Amino acid sequence: MRDSIGGRHARPVHLALHKIRFYPNALVSISHRISGTLLAICLIIGLMVLNAVALGWINTSDITQSIPGKLLILLTLSSLYFHWLSGLRHLIIECWPAKDHQVPQAWFSGWAVSLVFVLWAIGTILLALALFTGGFVGGHS
Repeated sequence: MRDSIGGRHARPVHLALHKIRFYPNALVSISHRISGTLLAICLIIGLMVLNAVALGWINTSDITQSIPGKLLILLTLSSLYFHWLSGLRHLIIECWPAKDHQVPQAWFSGWAVSLVFVLWAIGTILLALALFTGGFVGGHS
């Protein structure tokens, strides 16, 4: 016999993921996991590229001067930067002296989430400008 709740048969619940609203801390946590996954993927691709360089199949300038190579560098460094910033935010929040989720801790946590995303966006834009316009790397005549 099936269990019944309120006179109805219990059925599996299917969540509508597009209707769920996440808190900012949850977004940073999910983004931290995504950036870690991207780092692992970029590490594997980077090792394959380094193997091709070591075997003499391609030159490093082929990587640094091509659009796919620049995108790989941008994705890797942007993921690393975000992963580092969100990990630092997590450490700061964990060591914050407030207890039992008091208002100052929640206020600080909200600002920390905003700061992580703003710093990551600024850093990624500057890195993209440097890579694609030759700003910081190799920009000297």
